[in-house]
Amino acid sequence: MESLVRVAINNGPKVGWQIAKNIKVSPTLLELTSASLIETAFNWVTPLVGFGTILVEAAYLLVYRWYWKRDITGKQVAKRVFDSFCVVFSSVLGSIAMGTACGAIGGLAGGPAFMVGGSIVGGLAGGLGAGLLASTIIDKLTQDLFDLPPTEALEKAYNILEVHHKAENSVVNVAFKRLALVHHPDKGGDKEKFMAIQSAFLVIKAAREKQMKQISEI
Repeated sequence: MESLVRVAINNGPKVGWQIAKNIKVSPTLLELTSASLIETAFNWVTPLVGFGTILVEAAYLLVYRWYWKRDITGKQVAKRVFDSFCVVFSSVLGSIAMGTACGAIGGLAGGPAFMVGGSIVGGLAGGLGAGLLASTIIDKLTQDLFDLPPTEALEKAYNILEVHHKAENSVVNVAFKRLALVHHPDKGGDKEKFMAIQSAFLVIKAAREKQMKQISEI
């Protein structure tokens, strides 16, 4: 019994090595495995880069723009970060869906090389297309969600005139005249504040005229 155990211990590794050397792996299987790994890596890299970019943007907006410079409101920060998250999420879904589909088609048509190429090209095209479509739709939706005008400049203009961005033109006009009278330099007001009020009114007026023109052209 002991002799059998010794033989197994002494010769086991040699036998195992001989078996391993005689096993032949199909080159096609290796190529398909490599192509699949590359495709998986690409599908993982895309969301990691996208969500990493969101973290950088959020830090920039919160620390530099909102806390340090104070030239952006908290609502704008929340909107922009939320918009970016939704766009990246949509891009990732589009990239994975198109990349998988194009990779499968490429693999059937031309083998592993076409599988990788189709996956990368399809992923890029799907991600870009989904991101562009989502950015337009999400921007409109989150304007209502966060109750904000289309741009930061308009938000500042409405804040200067102390009116809501959905206020009637008559309300905006009354607010402008009231503040302009209070801050007019000839009345002892601050010249810079008076100019800011005038600029804000012109920005709002131009934006509303543009909006009315776009509506009339539909």
